[in-house]
Amino acid sequence: MQVTINNGDPIALEFLKREIIGHEQQRQAAQTLEAKLADTEQSLRAWRFWYFRSAHPTAVEMLKDLTALQNYSVRKDVFDARWAGVIQSPETRSIYINDVLLRYGWILEQGGLLRVTEGGLSLLRQSGLYVTPYVAERVVSPSFDCGKADKWYEKVICSDAELAMLDVEMVRLFRQLQTYSGSDAKVISAAQVDWRNKVRNACPDRSCLVVSYSERIKQLRSAGAQ
Repeated sequence: MQVTINNGDPIALEFLKREIIGHEQQRQAAQTLEAKLADTEQSLRAWRFWYFRSAHPTAVEMLKDLTALQNYSVRKDVFDARWAGVIQSPETRSIYINDVLLRYGWILEQGGLLRVTEGGLSLLRQSGLYVTPYVAERVVSPSFDCGKADKWYEKVICSDAELAMLDVEMVRLFRQLQTYSGSDAKVISAAQVDWRNKVRNACPDRSCLVVSYSERIKQLRSAGAQ
């Protein structure tokens, strides 16, 4: 309401004064409400964090691991394979990745690639587990000595995080299978050499290397490696 003051009319002055006071009270009430809403949102975020941290400690460790690799844009199946040594059940790994990390929004999947979201980074900071994301100078090493790499595919594997992780996982499964194979150890070793020479080393490009490693990992798991 607009009030016109004529010749210092005391009634109009009093009305204007009350109107100003009323507006100030409304402003203060709005600020109080906004503060309460902010506190509620903060409490909700804290509750979600502590619930997640206590209910899913392994998932938090997986989140930390992915954070260290996030600039690589890690493929979902490669990340799953990376954790096969810790979580042997494929169903359990799927639950952690799909029903926990993705569902809570701590990670994002785009085109089959996983990366940590800002919410996931915030979760790690609050938990005291935050790690510095991958930078170009950091190297993820495959199972062999990159200093001695002279073949093109060896150099590609040494410079590519996804291939390096696939190589490490494949070798882990192979060694495990070889250790517990008993009299079949020589046969398994021969099959590994055959795969390396006729499949991996015959690849013409990176995508072929990814497929060859992925298929070999599946074969080793089918043979009993976990």
